[in-house]
Amino acid sequence: MKQHWKGPTVVEIADFACVGKATVDRVLHGRDGVAPATRKKVLEALAQLESRELEPKRTHIGIVSQGGVAFNGMLKAALEIYLDKHDDVVAELELMQVAGDSPVTIAQAIERQARYADGLLVATREHPIVTRAVRNVSDKGVPVVCFTTDLPNSSRCAYVGNDQSSAGAIAANFIGRMLRGKEGNVLCVGSAPFWSQQLREAAFRKVLAEESPLLRIDKKFDSRCDSVFVHRSLSNYLAQNAPPLAIYNVSGGNAGIAKALVDYGIEDDVIFIGHETETAPELLTAGVIDLVISHDFYEEIADAINIVATRIAGGQSPREVFTRSIIYSKHSTIF
Repeated sequence: MKQHWKGPTVVEIADFACVGKATVDRVLHGRDGVAPATRKKVLEALAQLESRELEPKRTHIGIVSQGGVAFNGMLKAALEIYLDKHDDVVAELELMQVAGDSPVTIAQAIERQARYADGLLVATREHPIVTRAVRNVSDKGVPVVCFTTDLPNSSRCAYVGNDQSSAGAIAANFIGRMLRGKEGNVLCVGSAPFWSQQLREAAFRKVLAEESPLLRIDKKFDSRCDSVFVHRSLSNYLAQNAPPLAIYNVSGGNAGIAKALVDYGIEDDVIFIGHETETAPELLTAGVIDLVISHDFYEEIADAINIVATRIAGGQSPREVFTRSIIYSKHSTIF
């Protein structure tokens, strides 16, 4: 844990308050020329930074998550539960959107969080700019743990999450067994270039080709992890093509896919497997989705923070920690 501060610097306060260094200097020296609201913002930033110095026994974790509304919401809920149980950990969560936030914005969030955190937890799409940001903060001694999805080409110290290739293989095996002997098309739905989604899709394609050669992947849809967007895309496809035999969604937006299937009255005819759990109870109970392959956010957060603590203390940790996959069906009672 960082205990080397003598006090927040002008640069740190300016960055934290999102104002210029000259503005901070005026406030600290009691000079005029600063709007009351801005002065208040600077003083609040100073107070927050100073409060961190007075709590040397607490581990400060910065978390940058890029996901859909459902993913980010479930992460936030799991983090709140974890923090309620661990008074020695303070976390600052920065949520980014799949479609709305650029790699530059995400990289800036990573570097900003690293200035004040003892360690970072990161779940973002793979991009050279993002990878470079992780490498930069790692080189400065800040341990970075990727969770749910990996940045394997960065210098992160560990990945915590599902074996994503296994998840994709499970989906292909299930669809193949359910459609044994049938010939037809399968649709694959994904979003941004998240490493987790790429591994799921690659394994799904490989196992489906090996075990069920009569089944062909006809098209890959971009969901943007957005139910409204993927509903429109799938509806357009169904208006011009025969229904697929199955759909595998490696990303978010299950509710949008389900709505399109119901709109066309084919929810009982199409096998549907996804990963998003926010709407899983309703969709599984209604029989619109057949399986949801999920993961435990709380377990991932706990394992990732433990790795950060180990690294801060100078210890070693495994490069990969695979957490359990959770498979939900219509008859599951706990979500």
